[in-house]
Amino acid sequence: MFRIITDNTPDWYAWIAEKFILPYPMLFQYLIVIAEVDLGLAFFFGIFTIPAAVVALGMNVNFLLSTGMYPETYWLIPAQNAMFADAGKSFGGDYFIMPYLMRQ
Repeated sequence: MFRIITDNTPDWYAWIAEKFILPYPMLFQYLIVIAEVDLGLAFFFGIFTIPAAVVALGMNVNFLLSTGMYPETYWLIPAQNAMFADAGKSFGGDYFIMPYLMRQ
């Protein structure tokens, strides 16, 4: 069974996990799945890439705080930098959506 709290978990994060996350596992399971699908769609279509990158960064920090940084997770750093590159303004939906939103 996967444990959210390990030896690498900071004490303050372990307290938050024990008080707010672990009592409601199904709620957080649904929230994480919905957030990941929404982020995937946003990145795929290039829509709202910067806000999606901020949410993805928050999720990545959350996952890293719970289990710690291992060599298998180092790829998250360049991947996060690529998300903040705002590629949607050139090749995605942000090219069409952002000028419209700026005029409003």
